Amino acid sequence: MNSDYNVRRAMRQAAGIADDPDLIMKLLRGVREKIRNVEDGKKLAADVLSNIRLFARMILAYVRGDYREIPWRSIVLIIGALLYFVMPLDMIPDFIPATGFVDDITVILLVFKAVSDDINAFKRYESGGEEVKEEPGEVIQPEGETD
Repeated sequence: MNSDYNVRRAMRQAAGIADDPDLIMKLLRGVREKIRNVEDGKKLAADVLSNIRLFARMILAYVRGDYREIPWRSIVLIIGALLYFVMPLDMIPDFIPATGFVDDITVILLVFKAVSDDINAFKRYESGGEEVKEEPGEVIQPEGETD
């Protein structure tokens, strides 16, 4: 499989679930689990995991109705990136040592750059108008879930 196919597949799936809160919550649980696995294996840089956590918080705030200032295009791109992240068999399968997450990192960083204005607006919303840095090791907790 080539990378374009996998990215397009994730984006098509994102468009299909972006308006379904139950499917989004299922995705966020998958993201949380994969973050735990990645953290355990120290396979991704802390800043990439921070970006993934931020994406998940943005989508969670959108689903809950707490923050609706995210354009639909950005919602779909972020969900697509999160779907790609949780896919175990993508362009470079995650189980391949040292390189398995290269494609995941690339997709996350490309989407992060594409929606950077929306990210900055969300960060201002989260901080009440002030810039705040994320605490390392924060884990997303969808409603009703505990560790």
